[in-house]
Amino acid sequence: MGDDAVARAKELDAYFAEHKKLIGPLHGVPISTKEHIWHKGRIANGAYICQVNKIAPEDGHLVRLAKNAGAVFHLRTNEPQTMMTGNCHNNIWGETLNGWNINLSTGGSSGGEGSAVGFKSSAIGLGTDIGGSIRIPAAFNGAYGFRPSASRLPYDGIELPGAGQESVKCVIGPLTHSIDDIDLFMDTILKQEPWDTEVDLLPLPWKKVSASKDMTVGIMWTDG
Repeated sequence: MGDDAVARAKELDAYFAEHKKLIGPLHGVPISTKEHIWHKGRIANGAYICQVNKIAPEDGHLVRLAKNAGAVFHLRTNEPQTMMTGNCHNNIWGETLNGWNINLSTGGSSGGEGSAVGFKSSAIGLGTDIGGSIRIPAAFNGAYGFRPSASRLPYDGIELPGAGQESVKCVIGPLTHSIDDIDLFMDTILKQEPWDTEVDLLPLPWKKVSASKDMTVGIMWTDG
C-alpha cells in the first residue's frame, strides 16, 4: 500500500502547512492491519482459497475512524486460514516468520501484525482476537497487545465466514510499542463514539486508569 500511504502523507503535510495543526491524534502514524480487515477496493479473503479474489466494498469501520484521526495505512499482514491457530501460515501467502529470529514462529492468528510491530515496520498494528490471537503474537514479538472486551471497538468490515455467530465474539484491537500507545489509540477511537453508527457497541468512553500499588488484578484459575 506504499503509493496510497505516500499520497496520504502528502495530504497530511499539506493540511499541516496550511492550518498549522494536526488533523487528529494519529496524524501521520503508520498503521498496519491484518489482511481480513477491509480496505476499499483491496482483496480481503481472510486466507480462504475459496474467496481468494474477494474485494472489500468499503473501508472497515475502525479503518475509517483511524483515518479520521490522521492515520496512514501502509501495510497489510498475513494470517492463518480460519484465524483459529497460534501460528501464521496459509495456502495463499505461505508462512510469516518472527522478525527477531526467522527460526521462530511469529505466533497467531495476528502473526503478521506481531511481526510487523516487533520488526518496527509499523507504529501500530490492528489485529483480532478470540483466544489469544493478539496476545500470542505480541508476546512472541516483544510488542504490547490489547484484547478489548467484546463490543468495545468497531467490528464492521472484517472478512470472516460464519457471519452472525454471536456466542463467542471476536474483537479487534491494537498491537503497539508501549502501553501509552494502546491508551492513545483506544481513547482516539472511542472519543468518536462509534456506537452511534455500529449500534451493538457498548456506549462507554475510554477510562483513564493510573497504575499503582493498590491496583487489583483478578485471575480465574479454572472455570470448574
